[in-house]
Amino acid sequence: MGCFLYYLPESTSGLTLAALVERGLGYAFEAGREISKREVTTGPGATPKPGGLVSHCPAGSLLYLPDKQVWRRVPGTEAWVGHDKASLPGPDDLARGELLDGHHVRLGDGRLWQVPAARRIAEVDDTIAHYSGVPRVIDWDAEGKRVYGDVVPAYRALWAAACGWFDAKLGVDTDAERAEILEASVAEEYALAGLAANYRLWKPEAGLLGLLTDTTEVDVLDAMIDWPSWEKFLKKKQDAGTSNTEPGRVADSPATGQP
Repeated sequence: MGCFLYYLPESTSGLTLAALVERGLGYAFEAGREISKREVTTGPGATPKPGGLVSHCPAGSLLYLPDKQVWRRVPGTEAWVGHDKASLPGPDDLARGELLDGHHVRLGDGRLWQVPAARRIAEVDDTIAHYSGVPRVIDWDAEGKRVYGDVVPAYRALWAAACGWFDAKLGVDTDAERAEILEASVAEEYALAGLAANYRLWKPEAGLLGLLTDTTEVDVLDAMIDWPSWEKFLKKKQDAGTSNTEPGRVADSPATGQP
């Protein structure tokens, strides 16, 4: 079992989940899981200070052993994240309590990670209909008819990322045009939003694990828009020779269509 440890240059004995959110570590912790804490006399960094370790892992694993661990600063915070060199955290260790359905993608660490298909497709009357693959609020209009509202707050970043990649991938004809629309920094944010929806990680954890490469980043983005299902549908039509349906031709509005 791999484990990410988080170091803060302060006492962690009384830290709550809300306090961890305030310190920029909300993505790494979940409500309903035990938060282990341990005070330490020193920590990582150029000028080590006493502080504390926090983690969802068992308290017995909260040890600062710099010779046996790898540590990295969490951008924009005072926190550091680290893990034992001999035990690399994986998808089973970092999975959130509820995983969104999607596609398994083999990332840079060689393991399969479940990437949520935020924008899904369905075949309706020999064409493609889009629908949301993330939970949405159910509401009723003035006549009492059921309508779909916004994506629930926890998955709005994922939804926005999937919509952004969908527009970049299918709204242009060449890779050069796509590169102009979607800068590398935007692509990485989109891919990280996809991974973070199902796993307790962000930039430093993904970097320590070596998850994203030039190819796996695109694989994650494609999984978020259900591209594997697109490819199956198009191959079916091509093999049958009955349709010239292209990915850009859709039956319903991607933002509102429901199967």
